[in-house]
Amino acid sequence: MVLAILFAILVGLSGTTNTLACQYTTYTGFDLDQATYDCNGMVGLLLLPLCIYYRETYTLGDYVVSTVSNLFITLGLILYARALSSGSAGPVQAIENSKTIVQTVMAIIFLGQIPNTM
Repeated sequence: MVLAILFAILVGLSGTTNTLACQYTTYTGFDLDQATYDCNGMVGLLLLPLCIYYRETYTLGDYVVSTVSNLFITLGLILYARALSSGSAGPVQAIENSKTIVQTVMAIIFLGQIPNTM
């Protein structure tokens, strides 16, 4: 429960930090796409030791699924950064933050989990 709340706060801070970084990158004139590629490459390099250390516990299917999901995450971050650089941040963040509603609806439909007031 505590970790769920902590990660929810971290996601909000991450989105805000990403918005500020995108605006600063646009302001300085650096290519936003290149900055996004560089950031994702750095995250990949930081996570590489964990992948090597736990390599016996993962199957080839796990690597395929994680690679495909990382490609979609990278595409989403690129599109998010482009939307922030070409328009105002308010509407973009409102659309991006609607993911919790979609996630809740999918949990109700596919997992049968009904949210409560707790």
